[in-house]
Amino acid sequence: MWEWEPREKLLLLAALAYAFLLTLLAPFYTLLRRWLLRRYCHRTGRHCRQAHAPFARMRMALSRLWQSVPPHWESLSGRGQPTVSVTML
Repeated sequence: MWEWEPREKLLLLAALAYAFLLTLLAPFYTLLRRWLLRRYCHRTGRHCRQAHAPFARMRMALSRLWQSVPPHWESLSGRGQPTVSVTML
């Protein structure tokens, strides 16, 4: 990791993840955000619920969601899974 290219790729990946979390904080996604936090990052107690740590809680909630239901990136890309055909000669 001493060269610039791999570092730049990691930095861009982190920026993409950060931008994704920022979009989830938009008012349009309030219901989704509340569901994610209640379902996958539940906090008890008034102090914990009112604490301002939205990125940490959203990261934890998304991590737990994707651990329980892994996303199928192939179907989201629209390309589908590659098909492999084998013929016997």
